[in-house]
Amino acid sequence: MPVTVSSHPTVKVRIDKLRQKLSYGDMRSTIADITNILASDAVASSFSMSRGPDARSIMNTNYPTTKVSPSEAAIVPILRSGLSMVDAVEAMLPFPAPVHHLGMFREATSLSPVEYYNRLPPNEAPPLVFIIDPVIATAGTMSAALQTVHEWGPEKIVVISLIASTRGLQEISRLYPDVSVFVGATDNDLDDNGYLIPGLGDVGSRLFSV
Repeated sequence: MPVTVSSHPTVKVRIDKLRQKLSYGDMRSTIADITNILASDAVASSFSMSRGPDARSIMNTNYPTTKVSPSEAAIVPILRSGLSMVDAVEAMLPFPAPVHHLGMFREATSLSPVEYYNRLPPNEAPPLVFIIDPVIATAGTMSAALQTVHEWGPEKIVVISLIASTRGLQEISRLYPDVSVFVGATDNDLDDNGYLIPGLGDVGSRLFSV
């Protein structure tokens, strides 16, 4: 599994900020800043470019356009916290892409993932799917999401996450070696409740004040 941990200084500084107590507005803008950079890297590595048909410029001259492949993609945020990353990923894509929500939560005692909402359409999957979730801890939730999306049938799956545990990345690599993962930072430790240490806390609860 190709894993890219960002070395961008802005990502590192924003991750440091996100670890602290923030207002709702600051948290959303900080997540957007990080996601913009991660999504830019993920998109650049997921598409190929070739010469497209000529077009007429505003200066009344012809110029060659750029053709990107694949020509279709989809974004799958894991509810709820994945919603905070959608706008930034959409902004980095070379064309509009549908957003299909996937609802997962982690059962408090067993830490096992439970799927409660699935809006993947029944028709054929696009060739490229981006799964987005701010945190990969034990990788239980992400692994379950990957299984669901893999069964949908895209040719390529790319995961974008703000932060991940080393253990979680190893688990995804073991189960889905062909999936590309782009993360802002990694933490080595998990507490007894399966949260990353120092981590970001429960991002969904922080965002939605529950």
